[in-house]
Amino acid sequence: MNDNKHFPQTPYDIRHRIRQLVYFCMIHESDFVCRQSTRMDRRTFAILCHLRRTVAGLSKTEIVDVEEMVAMFLLDLAHDVKNRIIQ
Repeated sequence: MNDNKHFPQTPYDIRHRIRQLVYFCMIHESDFVCRQSTRMDRRTFAILCHLRRTVAGLSKTEIVDVEEMVAMFLLDLAHDVKNRIIQ
């Protein structure tokens, strides 16, 4: 039997809140967790975010904070490095 039952999709506002909490914990929980996920401690991460705001003019959008943007970018960079090392 091939029942193509679809799971109900989680509402956008709940997914958005979960994503915010994950990034917040990843950055602000401890230096160890921040270093594992972004390859820098919380202080350095805060300096980088400040530089992105002041020098590069990066600003918060309706959906994503600057810290979240920087964390996503750093995760993409780290993911690419991990893939290259494995391959």
